[in-house]
Amino acid sequence: MKKRIISLILLITFFIACNNVKAATGSLGISANVNNAKIGQTVTVSIYAKGITGSFNVTSSNNSVLSGGCSNKWYENDTYTCEFTAKAAGTATVTVTSISANHNDDYSDFSGSKSVSINVIEEETKTYNYNNSNSNTNKNNNSNKNNNTNTNNNSNNSKNYSSDNTLSSLSIDGYKLDKDFDKETLEYTVEVENNIDKVNIIAKANDDKATISGNGEQNVSEGNNKLEVKVTAEDGSTKTYIINVVVKELEPIKIKIGNEE
Repeated sequence: MKKRIISLILLITFFIACNNVKAATGSLGISANVNNAKIGQTVTVSIYAKGITGSFNVTSSNNSVLSGGCSNKWYENDTYTCEFTAKAAGTATVTVTSISANHNDDYSDFSGSKSVSINVIEEETKTYNYNNSNSNTNKNNNSNKNNNTNTNNNSNNSKNYSSDNTLSSLSIDGYKLDKDFDKETLEYTVEVENNIDKVNIIAKANDDKATISGNGEQNVSEGNNKLEVKVTAEDGSTKTYIINVVVKELEPIKIKIGNEE
């Protein structure tokens, strides 16, 4: 009986000690709905403040290329968005930086920043050639010649937009997918440990005129997370690749006291 009481006291002491030892946890993340934007397009940037509360700045490194942002915004353990406008061709880096923030679990100071790069591309200008009104002169004598000229002009005016909406590569930083990447295979799976709360998706388009959304850092939680990477071709057609990120479930610690578990 005395041994059982001592064992129970040691068990209770162990639980109290475990509950009193806590490390500050919290993470900051950032991603954009597109990494290649056209001039005039609105770019939406998502900020992930997990386990963190405080004020943050979201700024562009080059306002002449990408203007907008959020100044001294209050983020509290959630996901928030901030909008920018693509102004001119070039590259800009969007950065979220803590001003005054704390970890939620122990109220210790949090200091950090995260960034994502946005490329702004210039949309091609379509040009059209028109026949000179003077072509009516000697219309009867030159009708065959004019018809041939019109045919050539029309063929020059038409532009064939690329329909390639495939990826040339797809991976998750630090992890191996369940199968080798193939641009015609649209779904993959990867398993990560329970302590992982975000993954970094690396995707590259097969055609540099295509745009990609859904790449970069993405938040995940315990269980299956269906992450989509969407590729939009120059002609507007789309293809969606899916990565199932399975976060392992945390196994509970089972302790038996007496006859009860």
